[in-house]
Amino acid sequence: MYAEGELSASRASRMLGIPRAEFYHLLAETNTQLPKKT
Repeated sequence: MYAEGELSASRASRMLGIPRAEFYHLLAETNTQLPKKT
């Protein structure tokens, strides 16, 4: 949902119960694309 732009990084990290910095680290580890700005 984050990669499709449906959730913000803050919301996604809260849903996972982790800090936003850790969420970004997970994105980098899994090569998840950042959502495109529209």
